[in-house]
Amino acid sequence: MKILADNISKKFLKQALFSNFTYSFELGNRYGIIGNNGSGKSTLLKIISGFLSPNTGSIRYSVGEREIPIEEIYAYVAYCAPYIDLIESMTMDEMIDFHFKFKQFALGVNKELFFNTIDIDPHKKIETYSSGMKQRLKIGLNLMSESRILLIDEPTSFLDSHGIEWFHRVLNQYSANKILIIASNDKNDLTTCQEIINIENHKFN
Repeated sequence: MKILADNISKKFLKQALFSNFTYSFELGNRYGIIGNNGSGKSTLLKIISGFLSPNTGSIRYSVGEREIPIEEIYAYVAYCAPYIDLIESMTMDEMIDFHFKFKQFALGVNKELFFNTIDIDPHKKIETYSSGMKQRLKIGLNLMSESRILLIDEPTSFLDSHGIEWFHRVLNQYSANKILIIASNDKNDLTTCQEIINIENHKFN
């Protein structure tokens, strides 16, 4: 699996975020994206996910010699961010059933293991969860899905010290042989990343 961002740029009306961004993301590597608030970290993740299109340049996906059309890339992507809402009227049990109608469990994962890993009462409504509990559920849905591209925006938002330790333990367990891209300015989020990309180096001139 490979993602190639080729000379991409993005602006919204008069707000220019980044330009001339070229990078190759390879299977098995972990990447961190840093930059000031509003610099385009989250936007870059959305472009990589296929949710947004760049204004210029292109982004291509391939498995071996086979190129994957942009309209099919959703099947390879798991996306986690604090601004993505859960269905709060559901229980975690119901949320998992709904989520895994569209995704498959990662190899070796089943519902019981998922419950044990998240360690939250699966029969309570999600609307009763704290912000940290909701974030743990989002991370679990991301990392424990069979997706080759894992995109995580500000993973430890709302997590206490225990939750941060939990995140790194689960991350190490389920991100092998994937493309992992984390957007964050918290150094603790990026400790396992092999390559750090500063989006500030790609500002419009």
